Amino acid sequence: MAEEVKVNFYRIHKCGYYQRGASSPEFSGISELFSELQSWAFDGNKPLSETCTYKPDDEGNNLHTYCFALKRMQNGDILFTTWNETETIDGSFASVNGAEPAGNASVSTSSIPANHIPGYPTYFWFIPQKNTFATLRFNQRANGHQGLKMLLSDFLAKFTSFTVYDHLENNDEEVIVGYRKQPTDEPCKLNPVFKSYPARIPGQIEYLKSNREKIKKIIRKNLLLPVNQDDRTFWQKLCNNIGLTSSPQLAGELKIRFEVPLSPSSNELDEIISEWESEEGSSWNNVGFELAGDSEIRWLSHALVKTTIDIEISRDSSNIVLLGSLADAIALHRDTLLGVLE
Repeated sequence: MAEEVKVNFYRIHKCGYYQRGASSPEFSGISELFSELQSWAFDGNKPLSETCTYKPDDEGNNLHTYCFALKRMQNGDILFTTWNETETIDGSFASVNGAEPAGNASVSTSSIPANHIPGYPTYFWFIPQKNTFATLRFNQRANGHQGLKMLLSDFLAKFTSFTVYDHLENNDEEVIVGYRKQPTDEPCKLNPVFKSYPARIPGQIEYLKSNREKIKKIIRKNLLLPVNQDDRTFWQKLCNNIGLTSSPQLAGELKIRFEVPLSPSSNELDEIISEWESEEGSSWNNVGFELAGDSEIRWLSHALVKTTIDIEISRDSSNIVLLGSLADAIALHRDTLLGVLE
């Protein structure tokens, strides 16, 4: 069945084990990373619940991300599916009646079966030859990039065969003493790193920076989601700022737009761009700039390397995209998709 897929490309800045300050790793890379992940997460009988490599923070901003499926293609490309945990209320999945009035909307809850993890899948296509990967979105807004970065970063730090542990004296605790390429090598003090950034269209960001003094207004668009703690907090502060002492519940998706007359300094502009990139900018999580003498709003999302294409895929009975069918579709359209990177 043909489905539309939204493809956003990312450049892999670093992946492997590095000396402090080095730009090239001592060893490892994308292919080696996924060979290690295949062995650790998928080749045995490890429960999916044990495949999250990091501990979520206490603020609830980052929930668990799990290894769901992985497929290596004949040309060296890699398809990877993660499972992203969603919030629950006292162990139940909650939903709200969006047709009812705000402040009076009814909430219903459904119990979650034992050992089940509520969430959603996200899909990734890695191209090691180009030091690049893409997020693949099928009728969903979240692309899973933040969870992926934490999953792979902590996997490199803790769980690869390159990691050397030692027992503390008089203690059952194990500590990492270093990393080594071969089991016979002495462990070295190296920094495990996975860093990726959205691929940019050359010239778009540079235009803003070179014309920074002409910027007269900054426009911010946000899509607030009730499942996101940061969005709920932002909504409460926004309501308080306009004089509502008791803010209504954020019961559903809410699009907001605000404009600020501002001519940012060079450092401020860099911070705005960096923060936006870290928040996975999209059409409704976006920053735009009005420039003197320019009738066009310069949206940061227009600087990203992305495309949309219809491909033939198959899904299982739970509506999860089957990686075998996705691999066939990617192979068929690979040249066209990679053409946007040129």
